[in-house]
Amino acid sequence: MEQDKNKTAADRIWDFLASIKLAIIIFALISLTSVIGTILEQKGDPAKNLEILTRLFGEAAAPTLFTIFERLGFMNMYQSWWFTGLLLLFSVNLVICSADRLPRIWKLIHEPIGPMPEDRIKGLSISRVFSVKGSPDAVKDEVVAALRKVRLHAKEIKEENGYSFCVQRGKYSRLGVFITHFSIL
Repeated sequence: MEQDKNKTAADRIWDFLASIKLAIIIFALISLTSVIGTILEQKGDPAKNLEILTRLFGEAAAPTLFTIFERLGFMNMYQSWWFTGLLLLFSVNLVICSADRLPRIWKLIHEPIGPMPEDRIKGLSISRVFSVKGSPDAVKDEVVAALRKVRLHAKEIKEENGYSFCVQRGKYSRLGVFITHFSIL
């Protein structure tokens, strides 16, 4: 709470525009208005749109809804200022969300991997324990050969009781979200 009081107006605007909640709200608004824009004929004959509204909402509500939709620009919504504004706001949100999160993801990708503490390994839901007989040095060579056979280059760390091997696969797949954001833009 104390940090929020020390933020500048620019930081607050940045945080607002970097919000995933904002993205969800904007996307929901774009989707909802697009449904209406799909049902109503764009730049179409007013009588045809009134007929569509009559079939959907009945004769009593159709003229009122038609007037409301017409004043809100739903008869040519894809060129309306507010729909373009929603798309622009969504684009700004995507860019700022990406820019806000990229440094952390980049750091994760380039952070050197190391052994995981034993208590954390035991807490994982998926684990498998292998017992191999032989000296740690002999077993180490077999493990390295087996990992290389499946194209994994493990980082080996000498420990008191033997060796730990660390492998990270698909670290650049974390950048997939940015490719998705760029494709949306």
